Amino acid sequence: MSRPKLNEHLRTVLLCQYIGLTIDAIKQLFNGEVVSFTGKLHSPEHDQTFNVQDVKLQIFKEQDNPNKFRLSLNGQNILDWFKQKYQDMKQVIRPHIKPPAKSEVGKNKGFKR
Repeated sequence: MSRPKLNEHLRTVLLCQYIGLTIDAIKQLFNGEVVSFTGKLHSPEHDQTFNVQDVKLQIFKEQDNPNKFRLSLNGQNILDWFKQKYQDMKQVIRPHIKPPAKSEVGKNKGFKR
């Protein structure tokens, strides 16, 4: 195995471990199997954990570069899936964050002399 291909394998294995997959699941993925997964997946980019139920994980070779691998979740690049879930989470949380009341904005909260 060439050095670039070995580095790509290692990068993909480390990603799989970091998101929370077991060694057995990673072996199955590299053997070309589709792995069903229920549990928690951790996004390395967003440092968030997402619960998933009965998703299908698979490793594909990139079409434009067969030496590169892409981990997919239900057919979507997992990094794109994490971005989408993070954006969805922000949309749910954002409406519940209230700006300070106008009467408090600019009000001096210091001590009187």
